[in-house]
Amino acid sequence: MPHHANATRSTGPETGARPPLNVGLLVDSLTQPRWVYDIVAAIQQSSCARVALVVQNGAAEPNRGILRKLSRNRARLAYVLYTRIDDWLFRREPDAFTEVSIADLVDGVPTLNVAPVKKRFSDFFEPSDVSAIGAHNLDVALRLGFRILRGDALRIARHGVWSYHHGDNLVNRGGPPGFWEVMQGEPVTGSVLQILNDELDNGKVIYRSHAPTDRRSVRRNQDNFYRKSVAFVMRKLNDLYNCGPAALECDEHRDGYVPYSRPLYREPGNLETLRLTSRLASRYVADKLKELAWRDVENGFFIFVEELPFRTNKGHISVLDLAPSGQLRRVEPVLEQPHHLSYPFVFEWRGAHYMVPETGAARRIELYRATDFPRGWQAEEVLMDGVYAVDATFAEIDGRWWMFANIAPDGTRNYDELHVFHAPGPHGPWRPHRRNPVKSDARCARPAGRLFWRNGDLYRPSQDCSGQYGAAIVINRVLELNASEYRETAIARIEPKWAPDLLGAHTLNSAPGISIVDVLVRRSRFARRQRPVEYRTAM
Repeated sequence: MPHHANATRSTGPETGARPPLNVGLLVDSLTQPRWVYDIVAAIQQSSCARVALVVQNGAAEPNRGILRKLSRNRARLAYVLYTRIDDWLFRREPDAFTEVSIADLVDGVPTLNVAPVKKRFSDFFEPSDVSAIGAHNLDVALRLGFRILRGDALRIARHGVWSYHHGDNLVNRGGPPGFWEVMQGEPVTGSVLQILNDELDNGKVIYRSHAPTDRRSVRRNQDNFYRKSVAFVMRKLNDLYNCGPAALECDEHRDGYVPYSRPLYREPGNLETLRLTSRLASRYVADKLKELAWRDVENGFFIFVEELPFRTNKGHISVLDLAPSGQLRRVEPVLEQPHHLSYPFVFEWRGAHYMVPETGAARRIELYRATDFPRGWQAEEVLMDGVYAVDATFAEIDGRWWMFANIAPDGTRNYDELHVFHAPGPHGPWRPHRRNPVKSDARCARPAGRLFWRNGDLYRPSQDCSGQYGAAIVINRVLELNASEYRETAIARIEPKWAPDLLGAHTLNSAPGISIVDVLVRRSRFARRQRPVEYRTAM
């Protein structure tokens, strides 16, 4: 039955005929890693911004010979060796750091060569260079090179110099990016886009994201969260263009000062590298979890699940026929495709039963209609094509349909970026939320079952994918949901602590008389016979 949300629907300002924002690039050279190339390409392809100036570092770097480099790095040779081995084992081509030229993207764009005044770790611009840059009327300068900028170099654009910090500046300042999060077992790796000021690593954060940390490889961890960070610049340029300077404000700016009480990290020495890598080699990698959905029937329940035979590593959808007493009467496959299927979301609409299984492996979201419920299903429609979406979850509110799904750019993990879409009905057409992704946090983004109402409030279950896939379930209260805004706050957690052999909790679904949580269970691989898992607990 449809419910009424407290929030009203509205639309944000539309992109008009205003001139695009002028963006300046601060680079050391036109040869850049792939992740930078993708940022520049996105700016040049957009209608709200354009690259108006390239500021290239004109300071010559000292040419150090191999012997001098070895001498300078002798205390860190183990770290250098580890990075080479990690690259050899886990690097894939092309990755975020493959070097490419951006010359084709900035052909015809004015270029200034600026030789900064170097003072220890910082770069300062001469007044004449600041004046020359100012003549190009930049709205935003994007720092993709140079060292730490100080002084008037930070005042060359109307809305400041934007810079990435690949690490959460609340818990990790220094470097190397993404290294200490892996070695110290941090569940998430943060990254921020900030407007620089004269304080080291304490600029004005305008975008913050938390990606799941790769437990085994620094290289894969870096590749994933650098690729994810590519989208930050265009998201904030779009916001700035449509909403003005208010789009660059957020709640964490109100207090002004952000304290930091951890060490200033740096590359580890030889003994520390050996200690850290030995710990890394012994880590346990958790197994996959399975998804469940339910449909209640008069004489029991049909529970739809992903079934994943390890010999094929390809999931299909099965149905469990559960008696009112809880006895399992039958298990049978109901939907199988050449690609992997999981997370069966089943719902009823206008007298018919529908299912949206996860079909991310096929790069689309598919809608199925029951021909003989619960066993017969046929493909009805492709709701979205060319998208790597997982765990699509639907809700009808005030007669409008909403879809929640995690979407990942190709080559990245799909734990941390929640996207919302809305439509007049389940068949679409589906329109993206203006603030997509509405959440970028591996700790509470990925859907974990259908939304539900309680005491007039709407709640959204999500997965905590920090540390491992589906470590716990987070219950979020939806505070605002409309076409231009989405806000929620976490109010509870369901952790797998009610039995000693549980390792994870993945999804939560319920119907009158039953609540279901699927779990990851520790079992011995040497056990000759495995008993069915059954836990009963109050929900």
